[in-house]
Amino acid sequence: MERRKFIVQTATPFLAFCAACSKSGTGISPSNVDFTIDITNTITTPGSSVTRDGVIVVRVNAQNAVSSFIAVQVECTHAANPIVWNQSAQQFNCNLHGSVFSMTGAVINGPANRPLKSFNLSLTGNNLRVTG
Repeated sequence: MERRKFIVQTATPFLAFCAACSKSGTGISPSNVDFTIDITNTITTPGSSVTRDGVIVVRVNAQNAVSSFIAVQVECTHAANPIVWNQSAQQFNCNLHGSVFSMTGAVINGPANRPLKSFNLSLTGNNLRVTG
């Protein structure tokens, strides 16, 4: 096999992977978010979550208080991959490249270098309102 052909064939998958990573920072945070969740029917147990309008809403404990919930953008700020809640570690993880975010959305571990956008929460009765 010719040297040039070998280099092109072996480098192409790597370059495609790098191109995906070069999307760094494209995790666009949603705007004009305004929706309500009935907490008696959805996210009823600690660790449960729901994703809606580009936001992941997580119940972190069993109390029916606004402080029992977190709402952040669902896309990682590194490469726009969906994040997941890790209840045992009380953090958000991006399983694509390993970024880790705190409960507030702050970066704990990169490659992400920007925090997740947090959203405002208010609780009226059993209705959790997410805005921002």
